[in-house]
Amino acid sequence: MLAERLKENVLELWETTYQHPFVQELGQGTLPQEKFKFYLLQDYLYLLDYARLMAYAAINADDESSMCYFTQIQSDILGSELETHRNYMATFDISAEVAAQVEASLFNRAYAANMLATAQSGQLSKIIATVLPCAWTYAEFAQRLLKACRVWLEKYASADFAKSAEWLLAKLESLLQDKSEQEHQAIQTIFKSSLEFEYLFWEMSYQMQTGISTKTVAK
Repeated sequence: MLAERLKENVLELWETTYQHPFVQELGQGTLPQEKFKFYLLQDYLYLLDYARLMAYAAINADDESSMCYFTQIQSDILGSELETHRNYMATFDISAEVAAQVEASLFNRAYAANMLATAQSGQLSKIIATVLPCAWTYAEFAQRLLKACRVWLEKYASADFAKSAEWLLAKLESLLQDKSEQEHQAIQTIFKSSLEFEYLFWEMSYQMQTGISTKTVAK
């Protein structure tokens, strides 16, 4: 199956991402508050680009059902998911005005630019491949970490969120039926790149990095 093939080809990276200190400390309830606040604000900006990506997916949908599904995902992001972020911001006394002044980090901008550049290709399979690691890892990682019973994890470990990743995977599999090995490899490459960006997003949040430090450049 496509799911097994996609995941097995990046299994080491997949597990490395799951074992990242940010992910593990979030699940254990030991993540420093400042790191979570940094992630929260950056993820809020990321989700706006995720919603834009869903618009591209809807435009390039090959049937009415898929168009409706992508539109629904976009609606859920702009509704309930961003509302969850705003509620958490309120608990940390982050005002809407402060949140509006936050700039996307270098890593955040690179991730979004990669997704949107892929979306502009107009190929639905590539659009799904670039967004699938985010939906899939969040759903799986949250389920694996749910023992901590954190509210944040409960949202992403929900059956509805898991169904979103499952739908995207099933749709991608249908699009790749009878496609060449070269086309399958192109999708695998896009999938791996987005998974790498997922890892870097956790790393960025854990280190609270907005860009490359002058010390790093000096090296």
